[in-house]
Amino acid sequence: MLLLGSCLGLACLTAIVAQEVAPQGSSRHDLKGNQIEPVGVSSCAAFACHGGNGGEGNHRNAYTTWMALDPHSRAESVLKQKRSIEIENRLAIFSGRKARSAETDTRCLGCHVSPGPNLNRTSVVSAAEGVGCESCHGAASQWLAPHSSASWKQLSDSKKLELGMTPTTDLEARVNLCVGCHIGNSGRDVDHDLIAAGHPQLDFEFLSYFEALPKHWDESKVRREQPDLDARAWAIGQVVSAREALGLLSLRAHAALEPQAKRPVERSPIGIWPEFAEYACNSCHHPLAETTLPSTRDAQTGLVTLPWGHWYFSIAPALLTSPSEDIKNNESSPLASLRRLMESIDPQPKDAERLALEAKAHVGKLLDTAKAPFTLRQVQQLLARLVADKPGSPPLNWETATQRFVGIATLNGTLERLGQPLTPNMKSALDAMRRQVEAPSSSLGGQSGRWTAEAFTKAMERYRRELSVLMTADSGR
Repeated sequence: MLLLGSCLGLACLTAIVAQEVAPQGSSRHDLKGNQIEPVGVSSCAAFACHGGNGGEGNHRNAYTTWMALDPHSRAESVLKQKRSIEIENRLAIFSGRKARSAETDTRCLGCHVSPGPNLNRTSVVSAAEGVGCESCHGAASQWLAPHSSASWKQLSDSKKLELGMTPTTDLEARVNLCVGCHIGNSGRDVDHDLIAAGHPQLDFEFLSYFEALPKHWDESKVRREQPDLDARAWAIGQVVSAREALGLLSLRAHAALEPQAKRPVERSPIGIWPEFAEYACNSCHHPLAETTLPSTRDAQTGLVTLPWGHWYFSIAPALLTSPSEDIKNNESSPLASLRRLMESIDPQPKDAERLALEAKAHVGKLLDTAKAPFTLRQVQQLLARLVADKPGSPPLNWETATQRFVGIATLNGTLERLGQPLTPNMKSALDAMRRQVEAPSSSLGGQSGRWTAEAFTKAMERYRRELSVLMTADSGR
């Protein structure tokens, strides 16, 4: 199931922005003090290892699938393309410096190549590999040989981790592998400068990206054993993404307080704060003739303010808590306080850093809920909350509607795998929602083309009525 298809374009960005496990040039040590180093994709490419030609879904063909089909294998090559050259030229104008080559710019290499590459291509680990096997599976110098032995399967994940292998079967570990680049962290920040220069905005939704990747592993067994797998992957992805986006905001706020020379990434000399990448593009970039602007007004001053955090913080933090403990709508919660600050006329970076860290810790507490198995009744209740239109819900714009749709589509599939068939009207309503959030003709955050809040709301109401009937019938059994 591909949640949004190619139209929405969430997964298409993987061809532009890849990721790494550890900061560039870093190394690790096992418990005996032996250094753990990357060994390069060529160590996996033999036909007898992972270089088979049997197609997707088989770990024996993992290297072949990655090389032929996975956009991460081309992450470094896009740095040579015309678009990357133009981005660097524009960044030079913004910063007042000489233009650089994206192939050697550490700001680009932090995500577009595997960790610790040799830029001169004289090592077993070359930048030309792009984002290779060890970016996800971990530097392999200590586990490459033993992982093909019969005894390897008997080792615990923690023991394998000691040797450098990342436990990719763990859903939280999977999401953590992605967010460092697809959301950002220290030294890997796609800020407004980069976006204005031509880099895609990073609106990351884990399950949509993950479903779009060509699979070099077989999940059929775990799907049979865990019919709620997609629901948990969605929930964990939402929580970890919100947590990491708050961490990135805290870093941006901290950088605004630092002298230019101490900032973790180069920024334009004017030192813009707040960081505009925190807000939807169409908050500012919209046709002047529009009568309904995606902005709000300060209650005291009447001045226009920008809505903040609709992509990462509008859905999951509220859904994964009980209504009485809703950390998004609770006016005293760190996240609500942070929203008020970021939507104010003059948000102070010191306050933003403090509240972002508090909200990050608060949101992180939702992981236990996200990881727990979902029963049929819990999936129904979560769906009911997703389609509810209650007071205090975030305003329905393209970002919040798209996040709702992804959740509804995911939980729909889980309902069916748990033995609950969907009614024709539920399927029809879901299709209507899908048509609304598919990429519109405008690139400005979905404010033209197919998208209208009214049409999406009507489709959601139809779904809500059908779900209510279904839940009532189930409770009477």
